[in-house]
Parts: sequence; C-alpha cells; structure tokens
Amino acid sequence: DHLRDTVAVEKDVEGLCHTYRNNLYHNTRYLKTLQGVLTDKKCLLPCTPLAIVKALEHLKLYDTSENIPVGKRLYQKTVTVINRSEIVGRPLSA
Repeated sequence: DHLRDTVAVEKDVEGLCHTYRNNLYHNTRYLKTLQGVLTDKKCLLPCTPLAIVKALEHLKLYDTSENIPVGKRLYQKTVTVINRSEIVGRPLSA
C-alpha cells in the first residue's frame, strides 16, 4: 500500500492511489485540489469497481437518494465480494 500511495495523483493512470480510491468510496467525481491548487479536473476512478457500482445503480439496487449517507447506500442488502485484490475487491468492498 505504501509504495502504491507514493505515486503522485497526476501520474496515477489506473486510479489506484489513496486519493482516487477515497473519491470512489465517497462518490466524488472531481479533484478538489491538485498540488494545493483548486481544480475542476475529473477523477480517474478504478474502472471495474465503478462499473459494478453503475450496474447496481442501473438495477436500482444502489440507493442514490440524497438523504442516505455515502457508505450506507447498500444498507440491509447482502453483498458478497470474492477476491480482495487491489484492483477490484478492495475498492469495491470499501
């Protein structure tokens, strides 16, 4: 984890650094700052976990209403994540 997180956000082409994983978890689509400067640059999110979240949204299984906090949108749903790999499992299970 430490070595992967030392890659600068602007050089991370896979979206696996802490910033992008955190933004996926909080459903943040834009970087607020980049090297201390305000920006409107889009986040590079890990594509497979994002695709799974989008599929769940399409199937109406992922509650996107504003009154439910992020991280609780699959509340009372049974979810099985097989494989806690760095690319799919860990970002998705967060």
